[in-house]
Amino acid sequence: MLNYKPTTETFAIGSSLNKAVFLTLIHLVGLFACWQNSLAVDIRLILLGLISVSLFIRLSDYNEIHYKGIRLTEVSGWELALKDKVFVPITLGKASVITPWVMFLYCETGQKQWIIVVFSDALSGKEYRRLSALVRTSGL
Repeated sequence: MLNYKPTTETFAIGSSLNKAVFLTLIHLVGLFACWQNSLAVDIRLILLGLISVSLFIRLSDYNEIHYKGIRLTEVSGWELALKDKVFVPITLGKASVITPWVMFLYCETGQKQWIIVVFSDALSGKEYRRLSALVRTSGL
């Protein structure tokens, strides 16, 4: 009798410095564009304030990771670990985008749709390459 164990690949997603830099740069571009437009000064100041508040909210949410990990099992396929570290089954969609720096994984969990953003520094280099290879070869 063979002693067969189904394989499971689990990836713990951590916080990312690239995510904070990306969010800051996007907001700075918005601040610059807002200041350079030809609107009235009071409207520009309101827009600058809104963009600044948005940046503050996003950066305060920086350490709050809404998903803790993702795994692939032979039995149940792709699963996503949410805040409470309970894995729920997901299906990865064709709209997923994989680059050497960031992955945008479109997934569905029954009633809810997610876009999981995984920056390359949220995993170790080896884990990021392994995850991107598994996503590419899993039928996307």
